[in-house]
Amino acid sequence: MVIWIPISTFFFHEGKIHNKNTKVVLVMWLSMIFIVIQIFTATLSSWLMLPRVPSSFESAGYQYGSYLNDFITSKYNCSAKNLLPLKSIEEYKNALSNGSVTAVFDELPYVELFLAKYGSNYMKFGPINQESGIAFCRYFQGR
Repeated sequence: MVIWIPISTFFFHEGKIHNKNTKVVLVMWLSMIFIVIQIFTATLSSWLMLPRVPSSFESAGYQYGSYLNDFITSKYNCSAKNLLPLKSIEEYKNALSNGSVTAVFDELPYVELFLAKYGSNYMKFGPINQESGIAFCRYFQGR
C-alpha cells in the first residue's frame, strides 16, 4: 500500500494531484526510496556474505624490508616471531602453498600482481586499509 498509493496517485487521477510540481516531488521521493532500498540490500548482503577478518593470525607473511611488520603486530596482535619476510610473489605462493604462512600482507599493487599470476587459487580477503593502500591475501583452496 505504501508504494501503491504514490504510484496510483501519479499515474491515475485517484488522488486528484494535478500540479506538475507535486508529481515531480513524488517521482523524486519514489526514486530516493528505491535507491535507499538498493543500498541497504547491497550492504546487508555484503555483510552476510563476506568472511570476517580474524583478529590474529597463526603466521603471516609480509614484503621483506617494508614497514608491514610493525603494522601487522600492532593491528592484528600477531607475534613478531610468527611473521615471515618474503621477497617475491613466487615466495608468497610457496609459503602459502606449503602452509608456512596463512596470510600474506602487502600493498595493493603487489597483491594485484600476485593475483594476476596465481589468482585461480588465491583471493583478496578482508577489509582494505585505504589510507595506506594495504590489503592481504589468504590462501583459498579450490574454487
